[in-house]
Amino acid sequence: MDSRRKFLRNSFLLAGSAAVPVPGLLAGEKTPAQTDNDIDLQNDFKNTYVKNIFVTENEFRNAKPTLVAAPSFAQAREILPLPTWKGNQAALDMYWKAWEIAFRNIKDPAPKSGFIASYIDTAYNGNIFMWDSTFITMFARYGSRAYPFQQTLDNFYGKQHPDGFICREIWGLTGKDCFHRYDPTSTGPNLIPWSERWNTIVNSVTCPACTRFSRYYAPTTSGCG
Repeated sequence: MDSRRKFLRNSFLLAGSAAVPVPGLLAGEKTPAQTDNDIDLQNDFKNTYVKNIFVTENEFRNAKPTLVAAPSFAQAREILPLPTWKGNQAALDMYWKAWEIAFRNIKDPAPKSGFIASYIDTAYNGNIFMWDSTFITMFARYGSRAYPFQQTLDNFYGKQHPDGFICREIWGLTGKDCFHRYDPTSTGPNLIPWSERWNTIVNSVTCPACTRFSRYYAPTTSGCG
């Protein structure tokens, strides 16, 4: 009976404490200390990985950072594709504005992030996003002569888990996953190969030049050419 009373008492206390508003939880933005605590929670889960043998072939997981300084937009404009569309100056202005924004948002990895390449930032909250980065590189591939935008995706490859999982959003400052891998919304959809494939088509003339694509997605390039 005594143990039952203790159980009920503790249950009520726990419920009461959960009902009390916590200022940090109500704030729109988290303090650095709160952010650190959230990240630390990711390390408290039991190791349940079912290892994928192909992950061991992922050279990006242990790669050294490759930093590429971004040219100014004025410099890049000299070698970017030059469209012509008579009577549609507004569309042409929008085209050049998109490139200007792109070159303004090229960043080097934060010192403690573990990212391995300079990248084009989504310019949202400081994190990198699988979906956004994929679609950004879909248009940025046309500017590959001015900057290697495609290496943005290398930061996702470098964060692959032992079972093959790659989180769809990763903290820009720390390089930690924003979602646990068991969260149904934590990854995908599988868009990255789409970007890599189109990058190969646009920037490669012959099959031997498909090195980047074949290295990452060898099963889909077997028998190519």
